[in-house]
Amino acid sequence: MKKRWLILLIAIALIGGIFMFSGLFSRKLYDSEGKLKKDITLDELLSIDYDHGVLLSAEFSTGGGMNGEHYSYTVSREKDGRVILEKKSSSAHYIPLRVYRYEADESVLTALQEYVDRYHLPVWKDLPFDEEMMALDAPTTWIRLTFEDEKSFSGRSFYGISYDNVVPEGGYKILNGFRDLLMSFFEGKEGETFILLDGQEVHTGRDIENTDEDIKALLTGYWRSTKTEFWNVSDGTVSEEVYDDTQFYWFDIGYSGELELVPYGIEGDSAVYTCQGITHEAYPDRDSSWYVEYTREEEIPETLYVTVAGDQLYIDKTYTYADETFRRVYIFERVD
Repeated sequence: MKKRWLILLIAIALIGGIFMFSGLFSRKLYDSEGKLKKDITLDELLSIDYDHGVLLSAEFSTGGGMNGEHYSYTVSREKDGRVILEKKSSSAHYIPLRVYRYEADESVLTALQEYVDRYHLPVWKDLPFDEEMMALDAPTTWIRLTFEDEKSFSGRSFYGISYDNVVPEGGYKILNGFRDLLMSFFEGKEGETFILLDGQEVHTGRDIENTDEDIKALLTGYWRSTKTEFWNVSDGTVSEEVYDDTQFYWFDIGYSGELELVPYGIEGDSAVYTCQGITHEAYPDRDSSWYVEYTREEEIPETLYVTVAGDQLYIDKTYTYADETFRRVYIFERVD
C-alpha cells in the first residue's frame, strides 16, 4: 500500500516538474495593462485565439498630416441586406470629401472575413502604440473591423488596428495584403459619386437646386484635362482632339473668385478669368441645373461657362477671331 502511495507521489512530482519546466520557456504575451508586449513575434501573434461573429464592415483609411490628404475604402452590409462599397477622398484640408458609392455582393464580405480569420486580425487591436515612430506631420493609417456581437449592448463589436502600433516583423505585409484585397473590389465598378459637405450629400444633375455653397464645394479641387472639343461656330465645322497636356487648378471659388487655366509643364503661361456669378438654370446639353460664368478681358475677350456632370467638369469657352466665332470645350476629370 505504501509502495503505491510512493509511486503516486513520484508521478505527481514528475508531472508538476514538467509543467514548471515548460513554464520556464513560455511567456506571457500581454502586459499588466492588457496590451500585447512590444517584442511579440508574428508567430506568437497568430497563435492567439479569438472569438467574434459575422463581419459587418471593414475599412482601410489614411488621413491627416501636413497637407490634410484623406482617403478611405469601406465595405459594409446595410440594414436592408445590401453590401455597399464606398471610397472617400480629399487631396487637401480645404477640399470637401468626394464619395464614390457602389453596390457589391456578399462574396466581398466573405472574402474579407476569410482573410481576417486566417491572420487573427481582431487580436492585433491590442498591439501597443509605437512612441519611437511617432511623427506629428504624418498621416495616420487604420484598418477598422465591425462584427456582429450578441453579447454587446449595440449588437456589434469594433476593432481598430493602427499602422502607428508596434507591428511585428512581417506584419505590415499582412496588413497591406488586407488593404490590397479591399481595394481590389472597387476596380471596374460603376456607381454614383457626390460631395460630402457637412454630413450632407451634394449631387450634380439636371433640376437639382444646389445652393451657391454646394456649387462651390462641387468645383473646389484639382482637375486634369482629358479631352478638348473644337467648334468653328461660324461655319459649323467640328473637330476633336484627345490629349492630356493641360492641368487645371481650382482653389477657392466664389463670386469674386478666379479661375486659372494652366498648360501642364509650362510656367508663367496661364490664363486667369474672373467669376461673374452663378446662374441657376440648366446649361444647354449638359447634365447640370446651373453654370458659373467667367470672363477675361484681353486682346481677344473670352467667356467661360463652367458646369459639372457627375465627376467630370466642363469648360465651354467662346471667343471671336477674324470675324469668326469659335467654341472650345475642355473636359476635366477630378484628381484625387
